Amino acid sequence: MELERIYIRKEFQNQKIGQKILDNVIEMAIQRKMRYLWLGVWEHNHRGLNFYLKNKFEVTGSHPYMVGNDRQTNKIMKLFF
Repeated sequence: MELERIYIRKEFQNQKIGQKILDNVIEMAIQRKMRYLWLGVWEHNHRGLNFYLKNKFEVTGSHPYMVGNDRQTNKIMKLFF
């Protein structure tokens, strides 16, 4: 199962809203008997990377993509059940 995005407006950050959303998504994946939950995080999004690492996600690969002429890279992360 893929988690595409969690975005929390700045004025609502640090209120554990993202954690509650992630907990609900994890529960949905478990109920659906998924083997893992995966997502992509921009390699320079250190706050996002740390959030998912704290929640036991592992970096399992990377995926390059272009933004105009700028090559970006997403870290592929998985949470195994």
